[in-house]
Amino acid sequence: MANLKTPIAPLKLPHGPITSEYINQLIRTINQLISDRNNPGGVVCSSLTINPIALSGYGLPIGGVYENSAGLLQIVGSGDVFAPSFLNFTKLNPPTVVIS
Repeated sequence: MANLKTPIAPLKLPHGPITSEYINQLIRTINQLISDRNNPGGVVCSSLTINPIALSGYGLPIGGVYENSAGLLQIVGSGDVFAPSFLNFTKLNPPTVVIS
């Protein structure tokens, strides 16, 4: 099962003197941010949009995503070799991933 991170609630400015409870919350939040930065993992999001998808890995960087002839998404690896084709010249752009 994926280890999805939960969003961190924004800190609120104190309405009076800074209390030890506020400092503890601040330290926990900073520690969580450092932990997330040092241990990247899954993402929690409400939607994922990918447009457009290339029909071949030709011209894409390592890690680029394309749709193979079977209709499955694949990722370009360091040892992959692709030949140009007419379809490659008609594609729009490399895929754009929007996470919100």
